[in-house]
Amino acid sequence: MLVTMFKIILVVIFCSAVRIACGEESSGPQQISTTAKYHDGNNCECSVFNTSEPCPDHTAIMIESVLQVECNEEGKATCTDMCKALALAAHDKSPKILCSHLGDYNNLEVFLHSRICGSEWQYTGLNRGNLCCKKSEVVECVHEN
Repeated sequence: MLVTMFKIILVVIFCSAVRIACGEESSGPQQISTTAKYHDGNNCECSVFNTSEPCPDHTAIMIESVLQVECNEEGKATCTDMCKALALAAHDKSPKILCSHLGDYNNLEVFLHSRICGSEWQYTGLNRGNLCCKKSEVVECVHEN
């Protein structure tokens, strides 16, 4: 289960690493918001939501376009695998990256999704729970009684 919790974070870490490398890292706390700036018809996109079943109007915590794929079942599988692989590769850094985007948050559970070609978001099966942030830094969660 611990591995599953960290898998969802791959997209966040990958995307943040790209932003940092490109000098686009923002400073200070931010509200949960979509970070994607464009949508190309054949993009494979990875996203983090605070639900496993987002509605069409549900705002993502992060969205990143990571790969060009064909708009078919093979492209869909490739996209899902890429999102999962990126999350696994970034699992050690993902809480910090998420907190840098969220600012302050207590006991957040996040879910990794993928989609291709502007289709609906598909939950990848990866999630992470109990993420707590204060002033954009990871902190130990305060459990309310």
